[in-house]
Amino acid sequence: MTQSKNQVVTPGPGRLRLTPSGFHIRATSFLECAEHLDPGKPAWLPVRMFLYARAAELALKAYLLARRRTVADVKGLGHDLALLVQEATAFGLEVALSLTGADIRTILSLNDYYQDKKLEYFELQSALQGFPGLPALDQVRDVVTRLVVGVGPVSNSPEAAPL
Repeated sequence: MTQSKNQVVTPGPGRLRLTPSGFHIRATSFLECAEHLDPGKPAWLPVRMFLYARAAELALKAYLLARRRTVADVKGLGHDLALLVQEATAFGLEVALSLTGADIRTILSLNDYYQDKKLEYFELQSALQGFPGLPALDQVRDVVTRLVVGVGPVSNSPEAAPL
């Protein structure tokens, strides 16, 4: 009987394909997390707004990837909801998802807080002032939910193949 020796297998470099549907799945996860926080606790407001903003960001990126933007292009837009909305609008976002101007303004109104990380890090002045400029939580929930749900079919269409 021969004794086998342990063998080490070292895989070569791999390639991760980022798909629109992968971004959409992550957007849905952030949306679901926001929904699970107790709406009766005011202390959760910045956390919920952050989760909704991140869901919007990822949904917009899924939309752009589905419209054949490259991962490098999408990554270059960073966490700037204004740039993401501008780019997605150029690719027909409002028409494809039946978003109104008010819906777009709701997403844009999150940008100052989201991009400047005021929702992630405790900022006493904004909290004491009631987060001026942020839209109502119900309004954000409604718009971001419609955005994420609307991007689903787009991100899973045959035209939205992995890049």
